[in-house]
Amino acid sequence: MRLTLEADFRGSPALEAEGWPARLLQALADHDLLDPIDACGGDDVGFQSVGDADEIAAWLVDRGHATSELRGDGGRSGPRVILTVRADWVRLLVHQHVEPGDRSAAAAVDRQLTGLALDLPAVFGEGVLGRQFGIAATELGGEGWDPPDDFDVAWDPDEVVRFVSRAFHDTHRLGRPEQARAMCEDDLPEGVRRESHGDLTVVRWVDDLSDVDAVRAGLDRQQAWLADHPA
Repeated sequence: MRLTLEADFRGSPALEAEGWPARLLQALADHDLLDPIDACGGDDVGFQSVGDADEIAAWLVDRGHATSELRGDGGRSGPRVILTVRADWVRLLVHQHVEPGDRSAAAAVDRQLTGLALDLPAVFGEGVLGRQFGIAATELGGEGWDPPDDFDVAWDPDEVVRFVSRAFHDTHRLGRPEQARAMCEDDLPEGVRRESHGDLTVVRWVDDLSDVDAVRAGLDRQQAWLADHPA
């Protein structure tokens, strides 16, 4: 099973070596994600071994507005970070694999990805985090999980843990302010947990991310809730 932290930053973060690239690399290291980084590259330039964090930050700056990838041990099948950088938007994906049923490993990855997510406002600075911002569970095996045909595209249907930014949903044209308010304030179905961290509210639709059946049930529960709370 793959757990992926997905984050969209909407703003104009300065693309400079002492700016957000360096802060992101430090945050990854702080949460033992891709530590060490073995290779960096992209489909357009291939991959190369890397030096220290300063060299990687400088490389990201040189890449400019492009899609870049950082790999840890294991290459493409191991932990990876994919960054898509534009003038007013940064898309971050952090991929980690866990074995279904390994509750301890899944809980550790959950803590790592959640810790990084809560650090991202400080990493990127002025701007807002959304619209897709959460931990997605994919590669579930068997029949997998398919969202309903009419799912709301504002919410990634695979995200079983959500980081809801009220600032994004209240101010950005892509936000869903009423749904966000309800998710942050109204009663949620039994078994769903919610934590507040300043502007961010963490909504967990399942407790055990290693339990494939529970993850499927949590995704179904979430889609039913969204259907009952249309934008």
